[in-house]
Amino acid sequence: MFLILTFRIKDVGVTCKKIYHEDGKIRLKSINDKYVDMVYPAEDSILLGKLY
Repeated sequence: MFLILTFRIKDVGVTCKKIYHEDGKIRLKSINDKYVDMVYPAEDSILLGKLY
């Protein structure tokens, strides 16, 4: 089981992805494998909500 979270990323916009933490950064992974992972500094993101 994993969480799907909605984030606002500074200077990028809003996205809904799975999240992984890596050395002060967050990796946002799409459920759809056609899309590449998004990696940002953790301080540039704001959690807006979560889906199960």
